[in-house]
Amino acid sequence: MKIEELKKISEAPLKGSCIAYTKKEVIFEEYASLDELTERVKGAEILELHLFDDEKEYRCVKTASKRYPTGVIEVVADFPEDEENVYPEEVFLEDNEGKLKVLHHLTYDENGMASADNYRLIRR
Repeated sequence: MKIEELKKISEAPLKGSCIAYTKKEVIFEEYASLDELTERVKGAEILELHLFDDEKEYRCVKTASKRYPTGVIEVVADFPEDEENVYPEEVFLEDNEGKLKVLHHLTYDENGMASADNYRLIRR
């Protein structure tokens, strides 16, 4: 998939952090504008893309699943960090580059069984 083909990309944070897996490289960097980032990866074959700030995350994944006829799964996760069913996990990045926080959103069924139904990333 190419960034110019994505349908929900306009819902991504206007600036923030990017994790992009392409066929040629892995990109993990800050971006100052969505237009700048789009130009940087324009034409690249993207396998997975995460664009996030402190409030929300846009992500897309290339898939061969027949449940997604376009071959792309696109999600915008924007649940609040302090919600009752959100459980944070912090991971230190290499070379003292800060932390990556993963917010796991859980739901519970009628028997009290938990399942992770969403997540989002925050760079600290």
